[in-house]
Amino acid sequence: MSEINQVLQFAKRLHTSGKKPTTALLKAKLGKTIPMPLILKGLQQFNSLSEQEIRELVNDESTVVKAKTELSLSLEEQVKVLQQQVGQLQSQQSLLLNRIEQLEKQ
Repeated sequence: MSEINQVLQFAKRLHTSGKKPTTALLKAKLGKTIPMPLILKGLQQFNSLSEQEIRELVNDESTVVKAKTELSLSLEEQVKVLQQQVGQLQSQQSLLLNRIEQLEKQ
């Protein structure tokens, strides 16, 4: 998982627990592992997401579990998993393109 995704995931956890993601909270949790410019970039990206986009962020725990189980999956099963991931990415891309369109209309 990329460093930006780690920031987004932790921001999502804070958000779902009722806390507003801030630079200080993110730095406290991720400070030594992720550089401050990436924390700021990730937080800006998170703040620009709609509620629906936030809900659709993939949980890092499930990603880790998927990665571990994929090692033991057959080639056919791996293809199915990859197809599902492509579908998720396409829906996220669609949401982002719609968001860009809305922002350009403003």
